[in-house]
Amino acid sequence: MRRIAVCAGFLVWAALGALLPSAARAQEPTQLPQTGLAQRATRWAGYYGLDPALVGCLIARESDWDPQALGDEGRALGLAQWHLGSWCAVRRAMGLPEDDLRDAPHEALRTTLWALSQGYAPWWSAYPPCVKETGMDVVTLDVEAARLADLRVQIDRAWAALGFTVRDAPPAGYDGFLWLPTRTVWVRATLPPTLQAKVHLHELAHVVLRLERLRAGAALLDPVVEEGVAELAAQDVLRRCALPPNADAQRYLAEALARQALSPYGFTLRYGPVALRAAHQVMVLLDAPDVVVKP
Repeated sequence: MRRIAVCAGFLVWAALGALLPSAARAQEPTQLPQTGLAQRATRWAGYYGLDPALVGCLIARESDWDPQALGDEGRALGLAQWHLGSWCAVRRAMGLPEDDLRDAPHEALRTTLWALSQGYAPWWSAYPPCVKETGMDVVTLDVEAARLADLRVQIDRAWAALGFTVRDAPPAGYDGFLWLPTRTVWVRATLPPTLQAKVHLHELAHVVLRLERLRAGAALLDPVVEEGVAELAAQDVLRRCALPPNADAQRYLAEALARQALSPYGFTLRYGPVALRAAHQVMVLLDAPDVVVKP
């Protein structure tokens, strides 16, 4: 299996400051019309890590922003000109109902941007000219997609080695959920690819943190502390795989700590070494899952 080259140097750790979430800057849309649809498209583009200008160009070329637009002799419908068979296949992959909602703007945008983020861009003939028009570096995107694909293979092998069953529908309100007694982990299938990988890493960090404490005969960490440490570790692993955390991932830790009246800086200063060790253990698990003792 091809490894992620950047991950190979995981033994060389950065200073604690590298663990602090960086400030997320929203990319300003440069080609979107000032409409409610455009604002929705911009939000979904940010959520899935896509360029708003590229998304706006594609929708403008496909439908001129008309949710009822018909094309291909009536077989294509909606903002992104979906064919019904393709629509149903993608909605099934997202774990969503396969109802024909191609002309519903919210669902059309959500489904289209998920498909773009998953590598289905070649389905749209407007994609190549939009890449040229917006200056999108498609090679860079391909490299990042390859890194992410490799990381997902390693994540799946790690869960298998630990004896966990991976499911895609966590309880309501959760992006990821771990239940150690049955060795089951749930990660929401409709998350953007990088955020989905981050959630997997977060849950793996929970496993290694608990295993370490149990093997040492020590009490488990306070749940709030464990959440924060697992998040720091997950974000650190992403960075070391040259996959910058999604903006939602960057906000997650700050919001979680704010609810407990803790500052990210103070938390990192106190628990940074624990998070570094957890990140290291996750990286070992990803690189050599077969040598890890099952819980």
